[in-house]
Amino acid sequence: MIIGNKSIFAIETELDEYIGGDWLYGKFCYWICNKKFGLFQLATGLNMIRFMLNNIVKNNSTRNVQTLFTQNKHDIYYNYLLSTIWGDKFHKYYAQSVKEKWQKLNITPEDIPEFDGVTVLLIDGKEKSKIIAYDYDEGIYECHCELGYVDNVLKKGLETLDKWYQKYGGDN
Repeated sequence: MIIGNKSIFAIETELDEYIGGDWLYGKFCYWICNKKFGLFQLATGLNMIRFMLNNIVKNNSTRNVQTLFTQNKHDIYYNYLLSTIWGDKFHKYYAQSVKEKWQKLNITPEDIPEFDGVTVLLIDGKEKSKIIAYDYDEGIYECHCELGYVDNVLKKGLETLDKWYQKYGGDN
């Protein structure tokens, strides 16, 4: 199942034949600028992704960071990486990254092996959003979209996983 537009931002997901109860085994990846991010061919616990997507969706009003929005994709990734991921307190944007909670820009399902080496950031501007996607093997990509588009796709993806969990999870 594809949710969204692959040329901008989309989620691809499907259930495996063996669902595994609460684990909800299946496949999941992002499409950004017609490039796949995440290893769709590997089965994963969709319930873990469901939990992470829930947190990502809750952060939808905290991504307006003009300092980053106006930068190019390489500077955005570099400044985000050093100030937020590595916590370099001497980096020029460190204090600002803490104050503006830049960690909430990360829409990557973390701690999922299928997303090892992948970082996807969503930064809202005044009228548009910018997606910065990094894959260790592929490089950095940038895509622009309407404000709220990615959040709507993420929300629909979460709703799909919620429905599957209600139908197949637990004692069902």
